[in-house]
Amino acid sequence: MNTGRMLDPASGTPFRPARHIIAHPRFATARNAYIGQLSALYSGKPFLSHMMGEAVRAVMFGLIICLHVNYRPDDRASQPTLAKLKRTLQAYGLTSPRRVEALIARLIQVGYLRTEAAPGDRRARLLVPCAPMIEHDREWLALHYAPLAVLFPDDPAYRRPLAHDPAFQREQRRAAGGTISHSAQALATNPAIILFGSHAAGFLILAALADSAIHADDGIARLPTAELARRFAVSRAHVRRTLAAARAQGLLTFDAAEDRGVVLAPSLWSAIDRFIAESMERHDLTAMRALRALDASEADTGD
Repeated sequence: MNTGRMLDPASGTPFRPARHIIAHPRFATARNAYIGQLSALYSGKPFLSHMMGEAVRAVMFGLIICLHVNYRPDDRASQPTLAKLKRTLQAYGLTSPRRVEALIARLIQVGYLRTEAAPGDRRARLLVPCAPMIEHDREWLALHYAPLAVLFPDDPAYRRPLAHDPAFQREQRRAAGGTISHSAQALATNPAIILFGSHAAGFLILAALADSAIHADDGIARLPTAELARRFAVSRAHVRRTLAAARAQGLLTFDAAEDRGVVLAPSLWSAIDRFIAESMERHDLTAMRALRALDASEADTGD
């Protein structure tokens, strides 16, 4: 089995493709660890559950960081403004301008984001991530590099993100800005994941159910609606609507004999596996680009 890296035709960067990742004999172990860590990271954190548990909000969160680190004061086109954020998200069909404005206002309200006047043009307001947003982004990166480290424990490429290295974060986010279209396309072709990602905290509800099923001897998730609602700061009615929508699409069933435990359909497990493997592919690619940039920078400075 080939689990080595291929060359990205666009940049010449080596990366591990999703088909090799998903075929790895330890993939299920890596997937299970990722699911458990994802659920634990956001449990009991209402704001972050709402922000990162829905696809569009999570993409926007990361995109703000990407725009920020790619900003150059001598290049007006690179300014990380609200208008540029809206244009970028709309180009990938991810959200409406009004919704972006509401989410930005919320990020500012909770101290994750601020705005400042652009040099030479006080009418333009730059989006500037604050310390809590930057720190959570490092946690998010560590979460997404952890499964790669499970598969390839001897690969040094994942040590810096797992250590929350600020220099790696900066270069990875510079590289990730060019992969958004790939991420949006992969998401658009995975309808099962889109269904959960279109509901507030939907990703996290799915992760919690999958984690419960993984640890159950019979593969049945037994998490009461009230527990899911409490854990991710949504209403019980919202949880029920999310599960009902997934049931209507044949993605899960309820096991009435076992206190309405949830049985995830094989098609949903396949969608989860594909989503995680494709995410791992993109993170491996951006890690290699980031490390190449860091090597060049450190060589120039003599570090």
